[in-house]
Amino acid sequence: MKKTALIIAALLAAVTPLYAGNFTKDVSFSYAGKAFSADGWRKNATVVDSETTTVEYISPDGRLKYSVVTREYSDFPVVETRPYLECISSDSTDFIDDFVSLHLTRPHTSGSVRVRRMTGSLSSYTDFCRQDVLLQGRHECDYVKMSSPEGRSSAWLPYFGVDFDSG
Repeated sequence: MKKTALIIAALLAAVTPLYAGNFTKDVSFSYAGKAFSADGWRKNATVVDSETTTVEYISPDGRLKYSVVTREYSDFPVVETRPYLECISSDSTDFIDDFVSLHLTRPHTSGSVRVRRMTGSLSSYTDFCRQDVLLQGRHECDYVKMSSPEGRSSAWLPYFGVDFDSG
């Protein structure tokens, strides 16, 4: 049996509660030289409606607000996440470094996982072409990394799908 989940996420997506309990999801960035940890930041979660949740984190120095708006569509299997970084002080924030847009981790059980993705625009003949990656439970075939060296959608479009083959 094949389960399909289409994930629509901005390249700065952060937390995606996809198939609750099956994934470990992390946001990764450094603020003021320290790795982000929700433990040291004030947190406020708000349910906007039946599909949308907003989670806000305020930095320990009170100058940066990191927000994540997550929408889980009820009529089709899509999760959309949008992060926001906002200076909420009259003072400048410290530096934000090493922002990882989306990090999903799922234990490999059996079968394979196919990631369907589209290339972005680097002004080459391969722009906007589909490129699938088949993930398997062996070294160097067990992860996929999609990063954009020039920002925005230069290397990958911010939409991708994940297919899970159960056997």
